[in-house]
Amino acid sequence: MQISKLINSFNVPENHHIAIVDVGARWGANPPWDQISDEYVNYLCFEPDIDECTRLMKKFGNSKIEYVATALSDSQKEHILHLTEEPGCSSIYEPNKK
Repeated sequence: MQISKLINSFNVPENHHIAIVDVGARWGANPPWDQISDEYVNYLCFEPDIDECTRLMKKFGNSKIEYVATALSDSQKEHILHLTEEPGCSSIYEPNKK
């Protein structure tokens, strides 16, 4: 979908924003969301890899884009984040080495 059609389809009232929550924000926003001006959108992004979250905050963070260095879960307990060779496959589950 063309970004102009996407924006027009939202029908956002003046002085309002769309809120987008990105869970697992590695590499930043994905298309087509990365093409929408922060004039229209507020982003709240969760990225548990602290190094990646810090990189994203430095590169993209502003008053409309917030990065939080935490993972989301349905329980309040600590987990180990297993960082894999392919960072996008990192998980609280141990890697399947097969």
